[in-house]
Amino acid sequence: MGRLADVVVMAPIRPVLTYEVPPALETQVTIGSLVTVPLGSRTLYGVVIAHPEAHSPHIELRPLASLVEREPVVTDTQIALAHWMSREYVAPLWRCLALMLPPGLVGAADLLVSLTAHARRENAGTVSQEELFIVLDRRGPLRGRQLDRLLPRQRWRRAASQMARRGLVVKTPVLLPPRARPRRVWTVRLLPDADADGGVESKLAGLRSLVYPAIVAFLRAEGGPVDVSWVYAETGCSRYHLNKLAERGVVGFDTEEAWRDPLADELFVPDTPPPLTSDQQAVWNVI
Repeated sequence: MGRLADVVVMAPIRPVLTYEVPPALETQVTIGSLVTVPLGSRTLYGVVIAHPEAHSPHIELRPLASLVEREPVVTDTQIALAHWMSREYVAPLWRCLALMLPPGLVGAADLLVSLTAHARRENAGTVSQEELFIVLDRRGPLRGRQLDRLLPRQRWRRAASQMARRGLVVKTPVLLPPRARPRRVWTVRLLPDADADGGVESKLAGLRSLVYPAIVAFLRAEGGPVDVSWVYAETGCSRYHLNKLAERGVVGFDTEEAWRDPLADELFVPDTPPPLTSDQQAVWNVI
């Protein structure tokens, strides 16, 4: 048996499950890794919290399904804190660990419902089953969240189960991808060959606005890609002006990942700490 991983599955089940790490992932899965794991007929998200040394040879372990993020999503300290919170507040471990994860990082489990090849409307049965058949026949396979919106007043889940037992529909568990994605911003830069064929000045011929020379001067001073919002703020231009320069081969656009900083706009003013009590002062003196 290869390397093992104790995983906290992000669902209301037993606290920790043990899986086998596939050989292809042995060097990549570490403590704190976000993974997907099989559980019954479903696939769910989970976080690796330990690598046990051994396991009962009489229990066959299932392998991890995939590695979602190459970098660990939680630290050893956060895992220890989640364990403490779970004991202290008698809370499920997965809920405590979920507090350590950025919103949208873990996708939700859902259900994909589709008609079988031999399904017929006349075999649907109840009104709910017939409504479900009509929607699936028109739209094709749909996820549970989509059916919730399309059939808000119908008990489609019960209807789907009844139709599945009769072989009219197939219900397949699916795992939605994480909602969180890297934030990307548009950047603009002065093209290396902008001075070719008569120089930038010749390419600005006919452009009357004073923002065009200001854009060129600003980008030349920066010497590399700049967030377009910075160019707007520094020169007073708009995307229209940048597009005009791009059409004339003066600037080029690209995108790059921007770090999300929730404290970027916060101001923290140092303050004088409150005076210590006599007991606190005595401890502080010793320290």
